[in-house]
Amino acid sequence: MAAIAQEGNQLDLGAFLIGVQKALPSYACPVFLRFMPSVDTTGTFKIQKTRLQKEGYKPQNSSEKIYFLNSRAGHYQPVTDELYDAINEGKVSL
Repeated sequence: MAAIAQEGNQLDLGAFLIGVQKALPSYACPVFLRFMPSVDTTGTFKIQKTRLQKEGYKPQNSSEKIYFLNSRAGHYQPVTDELYDAINEGKVSL
């Protein structure tokens, strides 16, 4: 998962995916994207990852949008409750 601090939804996910696929090997492309208003940091400006690790990819916070890379369709799609359940039940493969 990659966490991206961004206000609004201005990023073109298709162009982002093309750029990532060109720059990174296939195993390093983020399967999940999390768009956040800001990134939580410590007093020494290190990113606080503990909350993100605990939350995972469950669509629970309305201020943060989470997307899943559907490799069969070739694009990122929003993680909904139905998609979340399908991934956990093994109906959708990572």
